[in-house]
Amino acid sequence: MEKITKTHYLRIDHRAVSLNMTIKGLTETIATLKNQINEIHWYDGDWFMEESEPIYGLAFIAFQNYINGSIKDFSDDLKAKETYYKLEQKTNSNTKSKIELIIGLANYIKHKEEGTPLTICSLKPSQ
Repeated sequence: MEKITKTHYLRIDHRAVSLNMTIKGLTETIATLKNQINEIHWYDGDWFMEESEPIYGLAFIAFQNYINGSIKDFSDDLKAKETYYKLEQKTNSNTKSKIELIIGLANYIKHKEEGTPLTICSLKPSQ
């Protein structure tokens, strides 16, 4: 029996299933935090922003994992992943694709405590 190493288009996307469960859980967590604004008199927008930032960060990391895993399934190699990040057809003057934005935000949340996160995730415009 031949080992299947790539995902066939007719097979279930196991990455999408786990991504969906992750995003659903994070969405429920954000909803709980939003409810606290109305339920706790001292809990305001500043508290909400402070507590929700890492949750949104986890969502971007989950999307990044899905994107990179899908690229690995498709090409069996992550060396040229940045080529795949740029495949989106640009319809406006943005210099970055939506995928590059997701990757950049995920890297930002992962590396922001290291000092210079914008340099690390390359959110600056292309030259």
